[in-house]
Amino acid sequence: MMNELENISTKQLEIELEQRRKREKEGTKPKQVENPNWMPLREICQEYINCLDSEEYCDDDFSHYIYETALQALFGKNVFDWVNKQKG
Repeated sequence: MMNELENISTKQLEIELEQRRKREKEGTKPKQVENPNWMPLREICQEYINCLDSEEYCDDDFSHYIYETALQALFGKNVFDWVNKQKG
């Protein structure tokens, strides 16, 4: 095998390695679940609307909670393991 590799340029090997890394990374990307559970998203959105309609304090982080709940509904509860890994 080493003899075969000697005939391949360093540039070609680097390209192949980059393509393999890209395929590996792509393979771990979350996929949408077939039947999302929308109930948690519906509930938090309703909670936000109710909060805005009341005289109570509404947490400024509601939009972030909605974002997290939406991604978890679409991609599963562990989606942020992958997201955080990508963000470094």
